[in-house]
Amino acid sequence: MKILGLWLGVFVFLRLHLNLYLGEEPKYKDNFTHFEYANPNARKGGALRNDAIGAFDSLNSFALKGTKAEDLDLIYDTLMVQSLDEPFAEYPLIAKDVQVAKDNSYVVFTLDERARLSDNPPILASDVKFSFDTIIKLGSPLSIGSITRMSKR
Repeated sequence: MKILGLWLGVFVFLRLHLNLYLGEEPKYKDNFTHFEYANPNARKGGALRNDAIGAFDSLNSFALKGTKAEDLDLIYDTLMVQSLDEPFAEYPLIAKDVQVAKDNSYVVFTLDERARLSDNPPILASDVKFSFDTIIKLGSPLSIGSITRMSKR
């Protein structure tokens, strides 16, 4: 089973990317390898076991109904990720490049070819579109915000 939840950094704050930082230069430049607060040599892989008090009946963190399991955001990656040492900057994560229209009417993400699903195939535009369509169909309207449509290239 593929764990595919690209909770679409699209609806986080699209207006921000590497070259847009509320008029200021971002701390990290293009092609940076890691955030200063992250250890690039840390062990990767393994299992995370987490306990929680209470019950759940859904592993869909976007569903309108049901009780969601705790910490579901740990199994999803986003197109963009917020820097923890800058208040408003976001950087590509699954995406490798972001282009924002001058009038902010659309955003184009180029996916990083290194991005993988949990069972190791590359993440494709069709995977992102599937996640988006699933959230539109089954998720909370608050999850999508003002996004009205999505297409893949």
